[in-house]
Amino acid sequence: MRDRVEFRLATETADGYGGTREVWPANPDFTAPAEIVFQKGQEEFEAARRDGRARRKMRLLSTTTTRAITTKWRATDALRGTVYNILAVDVVTDRRWIYIDVESTGDQP
Repeated sequence: MRDRVEFRLATETADGYGGTREVWPANPDFTAPAEIVFQKGQEEFEAARRDGRARRKMRLLSTTTTRAITTKWRATDALRGTVYNILAVDVVTDRRWIYIDVESTGDQP
């Protein structure tokens, strides 16, 4: 796998107005090798592209750590610095691999 992806889990903190907000840690919770694949052709991927958001699919080796990833996590391409929100995680299609649908946020790590 040619890419490395950092994963972070946000913590909820008080916002001072009676609500909460998510705070993303500066250091990743873990880093994993991955393959990041460009997605095209489906209507929602084309709509995201027009809005300036990049949709991708990530493939990671299935481990105890990577199977814990949910949509509450964020992924960052360690080489390019692109931050992605995790939209869906598929841990059942293939026992060896985990497939993650992500969308860029425009944020920096």
